[in-house]
Amino acid sequence: MDFVAGQPDANYNYPWFVVGLWQIGMSAKTARSIARRAPVEEFGYHEKAVEIPCNVAQNIAESGANAWVEWSGNDGWIGVTRSGYSVGPYLGRFYCTGVSQRDGGARETCHHNADRHAGAITGKFRILANPRYRS
Repeated sequence: MDFVAGQPDANYNYPWFVVGLWQIGMSAKTARSIARRAPVEEFGYHEKAVEIPCNVAQNIAESGANAWVEWSGNDGWIGVTRSGYSVGPYLGRFYCTGVSQRDGGARETCHHNADRHAGAITGKFRILANPRYRS
């Protein structure tokens, strides 16, 4: 892994980090469908549909950042699974397109067309160089 999610305040180990605020676009119907298929979490809690978009946005950003460090450019495919305390369901394949940033990172947009896994979903995030990274 060559990135860390969140701010690089005390983390010198990774050259890249993926930051929020993540942006997400999905229908309420898609969020309800994902929530119905999400496994029960700790203490019998079941994630509500209104909580799904934030979780999915983070999953897209982290999956995209993991894949981005392996791509030859800023575009490529990722598979995304909803995760949290529990994992699932699989949301499908997203195609990401990005624009390079001055620091060497990228501004990425990842889109999933509706299929049997989930409805249409688009997520946006930024990958930035970690100013505290020490190689």
